Amino acid sequence: MATMPRTIRDSRLWKWLSYMRNKYGRSPNAVLLMVGLALFVDTVCMGAITPGLPDLLQSKLKMDDYTNGILYGCFGIGVIFGAVTAGIISDRYLSRRAPMVVGLFGLAVTAMLFAFSNSFWKLVLARIAQGAASGITWTIGLAMVADVVPEDRLGTAMGTASIGLTLGKDEL
Repeated sequence: MATMPRTIRDSRLWKWLSYMRNKYGRSPNAVLLMVGLALFVDTVCMGAITPGLPDLLQSKLKMDDYTNGILYGCFGIGVIFGAVTAGIISDRYLSRRAPMVVGLFGLAVTAMLFAFSNSFWKLVLARIAQGAASGITWTIGLAMVADVVPEDRLGTAMGTASIGLTLGKDEL
């Protein structure tokens, strides 16, 4: 009978993940894959909410199209705030990993916040927070790519990472 590991760090999965991180974790291709997936997830989350917004506002909250436009604008305000703040923070500190995790965690939290909002002002706050989380993810992700890819391949790498944005769009 197999014995259970005493801690998560004793498990085979942890050892395999540590091995993979040490072997591939800092390579440009691994960073490109991770950033592309993060941008994809971000865009899918945004694309899942955006199409249902007008119906939600009109049927459940009895609001008009003008209100819908305000909520779309709130997302943009959040992106500006999140992107600029993330850029400043990531340039001051050595690690970009922690802000990236914060951005991705923020996407999950704001999606839940948006889903359970039952008033206009809660939706406004959720959309601003959603935009900020997206701005953090986009800025930090592309900065991570710029950190590990040589200058002569940077344009190709940025284009490759941005494929995640395109694949996650709901207009495809």
